[in-house]
Amino acid sequence: MGAATRALNLAQAAKYNDHRLGFSFFAMGRIVQRANPDEAFRMFQAVDKMFRQSTQTNLYAAHTAVQLASYQIAYGTGQEALVTLARYLDAAYDEENAALLSTLMFLRAEALELTGRASEAHIVRLDSLNWARYGFGSEKHLKTKLREIQALNPLNRRNG
Repeated sequence: MGAATRALNLAQAAKYNDHRLGFSFFAMGRIVQRANPDEAFRMFQAVDKMFRQSTQTNLYAAHTAVQLASYQIAYGTGQEALVTLARYLDAAYDEENAALLSTLMFLRAEALELTGRASEAHIVRLDSLNWARYGFGSEKHLKTKLREIQALNPLNRRNG
């Protein structure tokens, strides 16, 4: 945590308002998310706002969208997660980042489930599998990622 705190302090002291500050907040959010999920969510929201200021940071923003959408799904706000994810699916596709794209798609499927759109969720999940197989490299890793994302959904937590 010390290095992330130092990076954040340096970026703030230098009055950076770009990817350097954004990445510092992103790192802090990842570090504090287990101990203080609400604070981490606020950090990811701040990062998203910073990264949306430039098209040059779309890929960074897509990684941030994974974090934001994960929280939004866990909080039961599927429609918000869909809005968050819609901004960045193309960025992951354009960069040919299969692991990121499939993760965004897995999250989209869960958000669709939350909003009562199960048939759409099923289609998105199926479409994401080839990307996931390529991006994650093994069926075991793919299944682990899929289970982690499905566990975020409050509907799945209530049903088993």
